[in-house]
Amino acid sequence: MAFENNNRREFLKKAALGVALGVAGQTLTKTTAHAQPGPAGKLEMVKPTDSTAQALGYVEDANKTDVKKFPKRATTEGKKQFCYNCQFYQTTSADPKSVKAAPCMILASKGVTSAGWCNSWTQNPKVKT
Repeated sequence: MAFENNNRREFLKKAALGVALGVAGQTLTKTTAHAQPGPAGKLEMVKPTDSTAQALGYVEDANKTDVKKFPKRATTEGKKQFCYNCQFYQTTSADPKSVKAAPCMILASKGVTSAGWCNSWTQNPKVKT
């Protein structure tokens, strides 16, 4: 009986993540590749409490990732993963690491920190880890 409940919970978690990513994908098709500046021309930052950010395990400081929930961040390769070297981090800077924050395509083009991380991290082939 407990085994069935765990499978059901795991299914529901994955279904919720799928819905969240679907909503994010729809939002991406409606927005430009770069976030629209908010008041005073500032980049609107994603809030870690945002439901999509939480579903993806987004943290502003990758070193504070909950590695029990997201064990890939604890691996040798995972420790090299940061928003600045992810393909979804949208900056035109030749040195993305030097940019404190930039829009993230996965998080509705809201700003994320260069030192951040989320479970959707995908290597940007133009940026060395």
